Amino acid sequence: MSNPLAKPGSTSIAPRETAAQPLELLPPAFSGFFNFSYTVTELRLQGKRTSVHAHHTRLEDGKLTTETFEGTLDRSAYAEAVQAAQQQLQAQLAWMQQALTWWLPLLPGQRRGGD
Repeated sequence: MSNPLAKPGSTSIAPRETAAQPLELLPPAFSGFFNFSYTVTELRLQGKRTSVHAHHTRLEDGKLTTETFEGTLDRSAYAEAVQAAQQQLQAQLAWMQQALTWWLPLLPGQRRGGD
């Protein structure tokens, strides 16, 4: 029986049948090349207290670890966290605005470099 997909003048070779041998399964070898870390921290204001929920998951050297924390703090901890986040966001936006101004055209009579 000829193979209809074979090129003219070529010969087809029938596959050999071999005895099925079980494969040896090896445990995964972790070299520490791939690591990751994932952290979530949630602050909630509840009355006069700040409720904190934190979840941290990491994979290091093939070992997955998870830590969870819950606690309460004084109300001022929430205000300090919000203020720190706002300052960090403002600093990042100022840096981005400064970087993007180089792409904007200059007004007549302006020079780059703040002179």
